Parts: sequence; C-alpha cells; structure tokens
Amino acid sequence: MVIADLKQPCPTCDGSGFRAGFNQYGTLLPNNNRHCLTCSGRGYVLTQLGQEVWELFQPLIADMIREALPRPYSPIPVRPAPIENDDEE
Repeated sequence: MVIADLKQPCPTCDGSGFRAGFNQYGTLLPNNNRHCLTCSGRGYVLTQLGQEVWELFQPLIADMIREALPRPYSPIPVRPAPIENDDEE
C-alpha cells in the first residue's frame, strides 16, 4: 500500500487547495475563505481505503494526543483538620 492508494487530488481545485471564486449565473462570486470547499484547503480527498484506514487509526491518534497534552492543574485534596472540642472535659 502506498500513499496514492489512500488519497487522490481534489477534483474541484486540481490539488491546489485554493479556489479564488466560482461562477454562478454568469457572475464571479468571491470565496472569502480562499480555500477549496471540497477538500477544505488540503488539496486532496481520501479514497474509500483512505477513509477506512483513517477511521481505524483516529481513536488511537486521539488517545496519543490526549496523553501528550499537559494535564490541567488539580491540587491534592486536603482533609480539614478535626475540630477539638474543649467542652467535653
């Protein structure tokens, strides 16, 4: 298996990831995001095999990222000191 089996160039932007605008009813409408709407600016789309591999590895990658991120600070819970009762003497 090679990378070409997992992804293919985007048919909308021809692999550039950029689309300046699109023609609708004879006018050129601006694309303010300046990225292709089909591939989200990546320049490629996943094939069926690529999608299946991504779905297989996505939970593993998410776990690795979660472990690598620093944990938020949580102080050690301290038990309150027992209250001494002087009235019992």
